[in-house]
Amino acid sequence: MNLTLFKANWKVLMIFSVIMIFYFSMIIVMYDPMTTDSVAVLIEMLPQELINMMGFTLKIPTYTGFIAS
Repeated sequence: MNLTLFKANWKVLMIFSVIMIFYFSMIIVMYDPMTTDSVAVLIEMLPQELINMMGFTLKIPTYTGFIAS
């Protein structure tokens, strides 16, 4: 990265960083294992065509999988 560009855009970088930290902290706080289980049951009730069309896949029903999705 060019130092001149960094100096010119440090405010934008700082605002973006704060927003991303807030976003990721909200995702981490929202995790609930009971919700993951209920979502898996709901997905099993839907027709397979609808699941494929909407991309409703719960590949890793763990904390890491929740954060990754």
